[in-house]
Amino acid sequence: MDNAMTRENGWVVIVLPERFNADHLQALEPTFAQLLAEPQPVKLLLDFAEVRYMDSTGIGALIRLYTNFKGKQGRVVAANCRDNVVKIFKLVNLQRYVKIFPTKAEVFASVE
Repeated sequence: MDNAMTRENGWVVIVLPERFNADHLQALEPTFAQLLAEPQPVKLLLDFAEVRYMDSTGIGALIRLYTNFKGKQGRVVAANCRDNVVKIFKLVNLQRYVKIFPTKAEVFASVE
């Protein structure tokens, strides 16, 4: 699993793994900590294109990311979510905090 972090159009983009759960979150935590340590607010785009499974640990991580980034005037959004992931977002009302975009291009085109 290589979750390379890239910077595109003013956003930090991280492609999440197929299974967004405790096993894989541990590998992502240093990247998230690095981003939170940056002096300027960060706009974080989480690319869910490969995510087929997300459990309560993944949901909790998204809520923590939202809270931590918002506290530093940053943003967290999601893109390329499969239908099953969108259903999870809606079930727990997560889209209230982490806005879902159909594609990365639509994130980049947004003026928010």
